[in-house]
Amino acid sequence: DGGTGTDTLKFSSAGETLNLTNISSSLYSGIEKIDLTGSGNNTLIATAQGVNELSSETDSLFVIGNSGDIANVSTGWSFTNQASGYNIYSDNGATIYIDTDITLVT
Repeated sequence: DGGTGTDTLKFSSAGETLNLTNISSSLYSGIEKIDLTGSGNNTLIATAQGVNELSSETDSLFVIGNSGDIANVSTGWSFTNQASGYNIYSDNGATIYIDTDITLVT
């Protein structure tokens, strides 16, 4: 549980995938940022339910990454806007802000 404040789940290696499709708030909660940069390319698979579970207090998630990292937002997400270096998507009350350097799968 990340608790109060802004908490970041940071990747430290390469070739890792975080799949939020089956995540439970009983395992992880209170996380507001994911940093995919690690030591190489990493992947995030995001669903609205997963974002809501992971960031239970805000229902928003910021995803930081660089060229080569991938964010899959193909299930239910709708592009909302682009602002301050992030592509913004929403779905069922969840919002995800994806660094524009990250490759998007939509």
